[in-house]
Amino acid sequence: MTSISGYKLIASPCCRTTYARAQFASVNFSASAFWTDGLRENSLMPNDGGLRKCQCGTFFVLSECTQMGLEATKPFNFPSYVSPSDLPLAFQTAHSQEVELAARRAYWLFLNDPYREEYKAHREAEQAAHEANWAAKWHANNPDKRGALMKFFDALLLRKPPSLPPAPIEPITFPPFEPTDVQKANMLRLIELVQLSSPKYRQEYPVELVELYRELSMFDQAKQLIDGMSEANQDKLTKLLYELCEEEQAAPVRYKY
Repeated sequence: MTSISGYKLIASPCCRTTYARAQFASVNFSASAFWTDGLRENSLMPNDGGLRKCQCGTFFVLSECTQMGLEATKPFNFPSYVSPSDLPLAFQTAHSQEVELAARRAYWLFLNDPYREEYKAHREAEQAAHEANWAAKWHANNPDKRGALMKFFDALLLRKPPSLPPAPIEPITFPPFEPTDVQKANMLRLIELVQLSSPKYRQEYPVELVELYRELSMFDQAKQLIDGMSEANQDKLTKLLYELCEEEQAAPVRYKY
């Protein structure tokens, strides 16, 4: 589980305002759902990359703050989280590449949220229809031929008739994913920023770049990145992304971690 061992004082990089920052004794990235674009639903850790807003109106990331080396004492003063409506302003006025990257990542996830709701509704309806069809087919092929007397004795002896087995797994489908011009422009800029980041990050495990290319329907570029990874760095997620590219599926997808 995620636990906090205390709070330290930090100073914002803009106006040197003093804030408290939690010190984690342990972290847990468990979530109720994981998505290929990096979103973790109901996560025990935030998805915001440390993006915050200072009282002076400047946006920054926590890694840019000066560590003062002092324990924070109550009452704590924390920098503000950034609302979705403020994200465009955050990357338009960013004073550093780190701030723009964090803001555009958060904006990417936020712009995908309407599709997530459509995706969930589609999957729930598809699963319900599949289970209903399976139940009807199974009962048609396995009718209850017991007479009234046999049913009486079975009930008396607590014997249950054969139960419906779980529905077989079938390929799933996704609703159409059509990114807007705003989404496309944001993803293209994100690609530029990620390519400027740490070579180790973008070369050894470039899943974020793979997903950006895939959501832009640039499937060949996405597959080339995975093909260039060492076998040791390939995992369940990279395999899923490659399969989605092979199917030319651009939608953000929910998956089991």
